[in-house]
Amino acid sequence: MINRKQLFTAYQVIVVISCLFLALPAFGQQTISEVKAMPFGAVVTTTGTISCDDEFGIIRYMQDADAGIAIYDDDLAFTSAGDSVVVTGVLSRYRGQVQISPVFSFDILSTGKNTEPILLDDLSKVKNSTYESRRVIFSCSGIASCESQLEEGVYRMFDPYGNISRLRVSEDLEDEDIAIQSRPYTMEGIWTKFEDQYELLALAVADASEGNCHYISPPTISFTGDAVVLAWHDLLLAETQVRIGEATPDMVFDIGSWQNTLHFTADNLESGKLYQSVLQQEGQEGKLFKSIPVWFAKPSTSNSIEILFNRNVNQSFSDGSTPFATGSSAILTDLIARIDQVRSTLEVAMYNTNNNSVVQAVNRAANRGVEVRYIADDQTSNSALDGVQSFPILYRQGDGIMHNKFFVADAEDPDHAWLWAGSTNLSTNQLSTDPNHAYVIYDQALALSYRREFDEMWGSLPDQSAVRSGDEKTDNTVHSFLHNQILYESYFSPSDETACYILDALRTTDYHVEIGLLLLTHFELIDEIIRLHQSGMAVRVIVDDEDSSDTALSRLRQAGVPVAVHDPNPIFHHKYAIIDEGYPDSDPQVVTGSHNWTWSADNINDENTLIIHDQSVANIFRQEFEARWEELVPTSVSTPSRDRFVMMPNPASDYTILNFDEPVSGVLSVINLQGQILESHLLSGEKVKKVDFESTLAPGLYLIRLQSTESNMVASLIVQ
Repeated sequence: MINRKQLFTAYQVIVVISCLFLALPAFGQQTISEVKAMPFGAVVTTTGTISCDDEFGIIRYMQDADAGIAIYDDDLAFTSAGDSVVVTGVLSRYRGQVQISPVFSFDILSTGKNTEPILLDDLSKVKNSTYESRRVIFSCSGIASCESQLEEGVYRMFDPYGNISRLRVSEDLEDEDIAIQSRPYTMEGIWTKFEDQYELLALAVADASEGNCHYISPPTISFTGDAVVLAWHDLLLAETQVRIGEATPDMVFDIGSWQNTLHFTADNLESGKLYQSVLQQEGQEGKLFKSIPVWFAKPSTSNSIEILFNRNVNQSFSDGSTPFATGSSAILTDLIARIDQVRSTLEVAMYNTNNNSVVQAVNRAANRGVEVRYIADDQTSNSALDGVQSFPILYRQGDGIMHNKFFVADAEDPDHAWLWAGSTNLSTNQLSTDPNHAYVIYDQALALSYRREFDEMWGSLPDQSAVRSGDEKTDNTVHSFLHNQILYESYFSPSDETACYILDALRTTDYHVEIGLLLLTHFELIDEIIRLHQSGMAVRVIVDDEDSSDTALSRLRQAGVPVAVHDPNPIFHHKYAIIDEGYPDSDPQVVTGSHNWTWSADNINDENTLIIHDQSVANIFRQEFEARWEELVPTSVSTPSRDRFVMMPNPASDYTILNFDEPVSGVLSVINLQGQILESHLLSGEKVKKVDFESTLAPGLYLIRLQSTESNMVASLIVQ
């Protein structure tokens, strides 16, 4: 026997045992199953074989013939898979996982022992303690993800029967360059518990498409008219059904024998309801295979989105679109008026609340019978909530922060439901002076989807059991809405891989993107911003927190990306990106919400994000961006107007021709986005002016400005 560790000195052992003597009854050596049946706090001794190396850090998993358990201690770094060990320590639990920690001592009995994994295919049959912390192989499983290849983090894995669990990928596995495609995989790893969910700590992932796995990929969702189209691809030949329902998929549509791609149009549904759908196929011997559920809603035709800013915008960039309200009191005044009109229910998820006026409005709602629920974060100031007794408040705890900023009102009422969201917290500075935005959308289905997220964070009364926050949450909301012919993508962090969808949105850029953020630290998003700039797209970025975003700013500046750092006071608190505004055929988009572009926002915080596909919305946000950009880079534009001349071709490669509505005299300038005048031309009573730039302008976005005695005129020029 080789003694590899004594954790404590004799003195430390005496102290620990004397402190825990009454609470920690000692037992003789037991099997792992017997150990796991003991009370937490017991000092236990057991023997087993280590089943992993350092893929998951210092934690190790050990198993015997019948059970497995986690062992957590720094000195376990000496052990390797195949080591047979005897361990003594305290039986404890961490985030749902049963473990031995602290470890008082362990001995390696032998090395090189084989740990035979258990072969499985049905996730529902292993969600119990029998399989916890054991090495397993799932022979037929899929990965539901926005990502194109496995990276370190948490994913959704599913089996052929529609069951879902978590898949945790380590940095070691990420290094193996495993592509994520719509195909089945064989996955080997440690099956373990995470809070109230089960997950596989992946050790190996291999393609299983050449086997006999009955794999059904998650569907894609699109819209036609007032119907939803669900599409499943690469189906195996089998008798097929589509099942749709609200609480459960209970409406059955027989498709018959089908293979390859199925497009199913879900019509005759009710507006304002959330539905889920499952595709079911009957295999040999009557065995039923199912896709994972997907949530969706019928297109709606309710009122349009209303967008508010607490600072003035640059209306000269308007294409006819205007914000609902602007100015220092716009968001606060409007929000209080809305709360005073709520009829039945109000859910609030707000990181920071110091404004008494808003809380008084919520109090008034509760006092007139509105059912109010309020979630705040426990790591920040919420002074306006102190002493509140008229409505229940849940202070979110745990890793990360509850960083949401949204209200859901009257979600069950199709005529009065609304969602309020945006970038602003409910503090006096945030509402009045720190540049922020809010938006209101009158769409019952969207409101219900946000309430579904709220319910998951809220848990169950009376003791808020089953509360889920941060990385405990599941992907269980609708992601695509068609509202007044505007496509809205909705994502919640960290369950929905939000940064991946932001990245996808940026990759659609054909001409230009404007980005306004408090924080920018997410490496992949930084890489994409630089790639867009280097590909000839016109990119501008405003960032507030220079210290926290210093790496990003250094990289962007080094790459030549135009960047403006906002003054430290007031705080530029927006989180938005504007993609291809002014080019309706290029799918203009706005990314907005509470989500800063950081690792924490994507992995541990509670956040919400909308990606709105609409030129008018993009133009309204563009007006906000140009106002802030001009404050920071004053020479960039000068009272621009875009209605006095036509410029063609645009985009252009060698030249463009300006046609004025009347003869003009003045100075015509070509300006880059840093505000530098690249060239100037003197006009004297001309109605047409040709500007050649084949050898002078690199591909990108420029401003063409005419300064005359009558007016200033500015237009955007894309050089290809």
